[in-house]
Amino acid sequence: MFRLLRLVVFVAIAIGVSMWISESRGDVGIDRVMVTDPVSGKPAPTTVWYPSDAPAKSMELGPYSFRAAPGAVPNGTARGLIVVSHGSGGSSLAHIDTATALVEAGFVVAAPRHPGDNFGNAFDRGTWQVFAGRPRTMSAVVDTVRADPRFAEILTEKPTGALGLSMGGYTVLALVGGVPNLKALAAFCEDNAHDAYCALGAARPSAGEQEKSLTGLADPRIRAAVAIAPATALFADDAFASIAVPLRFYVAGQDGIVHPDQHAERFRAHFAPGIEYVRVEVAGHVSFTTPLPKAITWAMPAFLRDPKGFDRETFLKNWNRDIVAYFEKNLR
Repeated sequence: MFRLLRLVVFVAIAIGVSMWISESRGDVGIDRVMVTDPVSGKPAPTTVWYPSDAPAKSMELGPYSFRAAPGAVPNGTARGLIVVSHGSGGSSLAHIDTATALVEAGFVVAAPRHPGDNFGNAFDRGTWQVFAGRPRTMSAVVDTVRADPRFAEILTEKPTGALGLSMGGYTVLALVGGVPNLKALAAFCEDNAHDAYCALGAARPSAGEQEKSLTGLADPRIRAAVAIAPATALFADDAFASIAVPLRFYVAGQDGIVHPDQHAERFRAHFAPGIEYVRVEVAGHVSFTTPLPKAITWAMPAFLRDPKGFDRETFLKNWNRDIVAYFEKNLR
């Protein structure tokens, strides 16, 4: 199924489909930095959005069209750094709208393409290498962006936050102190043989993989986080009881992959005091991402489309304001 999705994306790019255009006020710079996944040693090219006074122009990257100033000089200000982790089989461009909103509020935003678990190559999905590599790649992104001469000074003593969807949500939860366990994943999928996540995520680790540790993934520099429709099957019920930083769960009531009734709801009785839980009843799994062109979405399976009648563009405008307000409040 995911191979079909990747093929459709590549065909859409090749034929030059009409692109969905996100809104921008023209003060968003965009560039790329190179990061290496510390676990696999593979490259994790990272898109960086940042405040700039340079005039924006229309850009096309993959199936997306938007306005930004490529390679522009940062304007010398930043409220902090937000790192963004895409879902399994996704890309660093999956949250252009949210990145733009955060930059317009004064944040630098950096999103890597996770090796072995992206739209072009997802063949390592469900392996220890990806589960361990994703959070460590995010920490490497923080290192790289904060050391970059363009951003080092403006980010000095400024806080860092994290946001992620689906497997990106898993990544964020590991970064803030949730300890994943491949034995827990195997047990969950054994008990829930027909669960969509277990079927789609290659989530049945071998006995040898189950013995590998996923400890030491937390990054104390992350001061606030947002986990969206997170993949939580690797965590014990009390895995988030000791998280000490502000954390907001967003779950989608119409999620066809990680429905909250089978996934996120089981943690609520054990949440640490600083965790917020927001259930968007009318949303689907991908409803929090920048929309793809209709020429692509028509071919997607139902679980990768919005529920009938859902207005994603209107939802994202309001939701992005909530995300900006959340980080403005918690990253001071």
